[in-house]
Amino acid sequence: MGFSKIIEYGAAILSKTLVISALEQGEDIGLADYYDALEDIDAESRMLVTGDLLPAQELTHQRMSALKHAR
Repeated sequence: MGFSKIIEYGAAILSKTLVISALEQGEDIGLADYYDALEDIDAESRMLVTGDLLPAQELTHQRMSALKHAR
């Protein structure tokens, strides 16, 4: 493999790692927003957040974290 191909391959891997890290960070922000909002919302909205939205957000965060650590 030539030097330019090695650099190109390294850049592709780095880019994927950066993208996955950025996605995971976005999920962190989403989780924090949901947790922060729990104190300020009505009971019905709290049930929606804790029953549906937070579990889905946590699952997405776990998947991004797993992708990041699989590299």
